[in-house]
Amino acid sequence: MSFYTRDRITRDDFTSEYGRFYAKNDVERVTSARLKAMLLPKMTYEGGQMVQRWGFVRGQLQHYGVQFDESQFSGNGTLLLKKMLQAGKLDEVPEHIQILKAQMHSDWLESQSEEQLSGHPEWVLEKYFLDRSGKPDRKKTTTPIGIPYPCDSNHRTSQFREAVAKVSGLHNATEHGSKTQTIFLGWSKKDVDKAAKEHAGKEAQGFRPISPFLVWNPGCAGVGRSTKHGKPRSC
Repeated sequence: MSFYTRDRITRDDFTSEYGRFYAKNDVERVTSARLKAMLLPKMTYEGGQMVQRWGFVRGQLQHYGVQFDESQFSGNGTLLLKKMLQAGKLDEVPEHIQILKAQMHSDWLESQSEEQLSGHPEWVLEKYFLDRSGKPDRKKTTTPIGIPYPCDSNHRTSQFREAVAKVSGLHNATEHGSKTQTIFLGWSKKDVDKAAKEHAGKEAQGFRPISPFLVWNPGCAGVGRSTKHGKPRSC
C-alpha cells in the first residue's frame, strides 16, 4: 500500500522523496564498507555517534533486508549490527529492495509537476526521456514538453540546457512569453521548434503548454501537475 504525504511516497515502511530513500524514522542507508570501517573490529568515535541516532540500527537492518528476532535486540542494537556485519548480512542490498527503491522514486517523479522539477534537470530527463539505466528512451515521451522558468532566470536555464545537451538526440528550444521563458524538449527538432514558436501566443491567451498530458485552465487551482496515465487533471 502506498500514499502521498507532503510529496512523499511511503510503501512497505520505506519512504522516497527528492531522490532520497529512507527506512523507518527517516534513516538513510549507509554503505556496508563505511559501516564496517566505523564498527569493526572496534567502534570509532564516528560510529559511536552514529548508532546513538534514533532508529539508526533498525534502519540499517531494514535497508539490507536483515530479519531478526526482537530478543536479539538490546540497547541501541550495536551488538546485533556488528554481529550481522561480521556475518556478511549487510554486504549487499537485496534485489527486491533495489527494485522497490527505483519504483518509488519513479512514482515520486510522477507526482511532481514540471515546475516543481525545473530546478533538477536530471529528474526531468529521468521522468520523460531516459530509461532506468539512464539511456535515452524515445518511446517514453513522444510529444514535446515545456519546462517553465521566470523570464529573468538565466543561470538555471543555462544549467538545464547543459544537462539536455548530454542526452544524444534530444532537442531543445527556448522561447520567451509574457510571463515565462519556457524550454521545450523533444526527440523531433521540427516539433520542438514548432512548440517553441507557438508559446508566446498561447501564453498571452492564457495557455501554458507545460506537459503533453496537461490541458491548461486558468481557473483550476490544481493545474501544474500532469497525470500518470496521459489524462488531463480536472478541476
